[in-house]
Amino acid sequence: MIFDKNKDKNVQTTLSDIVRGMLHSVNCSQEILDQHYNKIIERFFYPDGTPITKSFNVDSERCVEIPLITLINPAALALKEIDLEMSLHIDQVNAKKDMYSNLADTPVRGSFNVSVVPSTKSNDRQSDMMDISMKFRAIETPEGVSRFLDEFIKNIGPKHCEPKKD
Repeated sequence: MIFDKNKDKNVQTTLSDIVRGMLHSVNCSQEILDQHYNKIIERFFYPDGTPITKSFNVDSERCVEIPLITLINPAALALKEIDLEMSLHIDQVNAKKDMYSNLADTPVRGSFNVSVVPSTKSNDRQSDMMDISMKFRAIETPEGVSRFLDEFIKNIGPKHCEPKKD
């Protein structure tokens, strides 16, 4: 853990660990978006796949049955940009070879062991603080979801209904 105040000082955190963690967090935002669309679809269908519908009377002889999923706007927000600000102290630099390459002439790369330190911008900032700014944007409904909804919309139309008995 990079922000564990009780952290053993012998445990090394690398800059790569931090970057991987940040990338993982950003990638999770896409997974959340995927789950959003799945939940919308699940909410408007019975377990057997039949859409949940509502019947409306057009007049005394005709009615229209509308799948409720066609009445929603499945809009969503997606992560557009993330700004992350933190100060790191480089504790040690190690030379490493690419562990995925079997080539003899694989270049050596640096691996930075780091620790988080207070920002130079603020005297009262704690070392376990990080400034994060996220910007979201409205996104178009995925084409697959739009086509899926279009198939239900095409089938909406009045049909003959039995008159209601009072």
